[in-house]
Amino acid sequence: MITRSILLKTATIVLWMVVWETHAQHNYDNQNTLYSLNGHVGIGTNSPSSLLEINSNNDASEITLKGTGSGAINAGVVLKATHSDANYRGLGVFMHDQEGQNEWFVGRPYASSDQFVIYRRSNTPDHKTVTASLGHNSGSEITESLLNIKSNGNVGIGTMSPSAALHINSSADVGRGQDPALLIGDRTGYHIAIDDNEMGAFYNNSNAVLYINGSESTSHTIINGGGTGNVGIGTTDPGNYRLAVDGNIRAKEVVVETGWSDFVFEPSYDLPTLEEVEAHILEKGHLQDIPSAAEVAEHGVSLGEMDAKLLQKIEELMLYTIAQQKQIEALKARLEKHDRMNDQE
Repeated sequence: MITRSILLKTATIVLWMVVWETHAQHNYDNQNTLYSLNGHVGIGTNSPSSLLEINSNNDASEITLKGTGSGAINAGVVLKATHSDANYRGLGVFMHDQEGQNEWFVGRPYASSDQFVIYRRSNTPDHKTVTASLGHNSGSEITESLLNIKSNGNVGIGTMSPSAALHINSSADVGRGQDPALLIGDRTGYHIAIDDNEMGAFYNNSNAVLYINGSESTSHTIINGGGTGNVGIGTTDPGNYRLAVDGNIRAKEVVVETGWSDFVFEPSYDLPTLEEVEAHILEKGHLQDIPSAAEVAEHGVSLGEMDAKLLQKIEELMLYTIAQQKQIEALKARLEKHDRMNDQE
């Protein structure tokens, strides 16, 4: 016999089922949250088109996760794909304007790619998560491949296949006022700009000095000293020299293009007499047209110019030697003639 208690319990269960069915179809609580019967959840909307859709008409359009546990990560979002085909296991976040325009994708496009990417598509109407994901997979709808991080650690900017630890693909130019592939520093202040075959130092839109391995006061190498394009190694002041080196230089060969001293052999050349050479040495302490030791210590020497002057002195010596040899031959002839005359007496 059915007791009164059993009937009461049965009626209570049926009532809860009715309430739950109604509640599941249209349930608004004090947070304006709707739980739909088809399994979609809407917050701020009564027609959610995805598993979770949040619509806010005020400034509080944020989602906050808080955790107070003792784990390494107290709050986080986990995206997990379990499809049997790796090409259908893309994970990521889509961001776009109304109707899918100016869309950004951040995530892993599909499992077999094993990479983290940031892609952008322009004006793609009627965004659909599934089709957009497939488009990102194939790259057929990608307007800009902004960032790719491969599983081997290679990072690509502007390329989907970075071949180095950092691979930047850009057609930008280093020129003044341009936007280069890589900019280090303040765009309106001092900065270094780099593209595929150029590197330059600038201050705002003007050329600046490039310091290598040092600071403005201690740099080992500077380029464009004084805005002239001059280079200094071991010095921060190359002066008017295209290349100024404060230290030793070792090279297999140095080619210097300069004037030469063959003018010494021209008939019009005024060869100083040995008496004039001697007088200059006694007065100045060095050869004519050759700098003194004090001048060399203060200003250094020009290799090309000095080689030409040394050759000038060698050619002058050769002319003196030829003249002396002629005098010797003449004296020798006179001596031989004198000896023959003595033998005849």
